[in-house]
Amino acid sequence: MELNWTTFILEILNFLVLVWLLKRLFYRPVQEMIEKRRKSIEQQFENSRKIQERAENLQNQYEYRLEEWESERQAARSNLENELAKESRRLFDKLQDELEAERKKQEVLTERQVKEQLEKAEIRALELGARFAASVLKELRAEQLEARIIDLLLRQLGEISGEKLNGLATVSEQGRQQEVHIVSAYPLNRIQQQKLEECLQKLLSAPLALSFSEDDELIAGLRMTIGPWVIRANLKDELKTFADMARISGKHFV
Repeated sequence: MELNWTTFILEILNFLVLVWLLKRLFYRPVQEMIEKRRKSIEQQFENSRKIQERAENLQNQYEYRLEEWESERQAARSNLENELAKESRRLFDKLQDELEAERKKQEVLTERQVKEQLEKAEIRALELGARFAASVLKELRAEQLEARIIDLLLRQLGEISGEKLNGLATVSEQGRQQEVHIVSAYPLNRIQQQKLEECLQKLLSAPLALSFSEDDELIAGLRMTIGPWVIRANLKDELKTFADMARISGKHFV
């Protein structure tokens, strides 16, 4: 084959033109497209990396938060158990105190009931004793005892205090006759009646209208009624008063 330099040069020119055309019309756009694609891939990779980091951070936070929740749960459970233990102990102590108070209350109540039963028994015994003494004394002739009671009454009336004397004197109005009723277990003789009248005359300083009667239930002694005043100096009233005082006070009199 004969080498034709003109053709050769033209072929070189054609090749250079083709290379220029390829570079101008094909290679540069492809390079730009590849570069854009590369940047897009890098951007997606960077976004994926950021997303992964964010996911890892969220996972770490979630795990940390789970650990905190577990710690808080354990602490809350421990506090609840402590509170329950304290409340249980408090309720137990309260129950113990209530039981102790109830026991003491029952002891006091039992002691009071026993004391009341003893007091009732003592009062009953005193009442029976008073009735027995009254029945025994009633069967006896007690004129001498009544005389001694009258003498004692006269002596006590003569020694009556000023305050009581004023109170007794106010029973009768000035210038009006005062009725005095005297009941005795046995008939009073004239001397006894006269002594009583003289003594009452001194005390009341007013005209008197005395009346005398008998009541064997008195056993021995007198019962005088001066207006609203009643002077009891007889065994029946004394024995009854003795039993009544024992019933009211709940004490045993010796």
